[in-house]
Amino acid sequence: MGTGKVFKFRKCGTEYNIMTGVGFAFPSIYRETIEDIKTGKYGEELRDLFENDPGLAVDCETDLYVCECGNWTTEINLDVYEPLNEDVKERYARYMYVTRDELKKDFKLVRHHELICDKCGKKMKRIKYPESYAERYGLTCPECGEKNTAEKYAGIMWD
Repeated sequence: MGTGKVFKFRKCGTEYNIMTGVGFAFPSIYRETIEDIKTGKYGEELRDLFENDPGLAVDCETDLYVCECGNWTTEINLDVYEPLNEDVKERYARYMYVTRDELKKDFKLVRHHELICDKCGKKMKRIKYPESYAERYGLTCPECGEKNTAEKYAGIMWD
């Protein structure tokens, strides 16, 4: 289940959707992400990891990332995991995707995905509870630069 919020900035009137999580399309998104990894879309290091170990899994949920400079974005997580043991590896080899809950239960993190801010070049922070964060701390509007005055316009639950 995915969740989201629509925020409207008072100064300029711009609206932004913050959509995180997954929906019914997750299996196809997972397969597409694995293919993108294998073709090098996300870099050589990630491509090489998956070429050398086909048993790896990736977190394909969309998360909110925020930089200390105020820039923010929503992106696929891309943390990489390996099965805890051979039984887990065999069990998940039959499936076309692995959910975040399964990753936490049956896999071990082997590579944390770091998203770099395209404005200042610093590492961005993944926000665990994006809706709460956005309501509590606010976001900076990319259009007008207004910060912390966005109104929650609507809540969304999607699949």
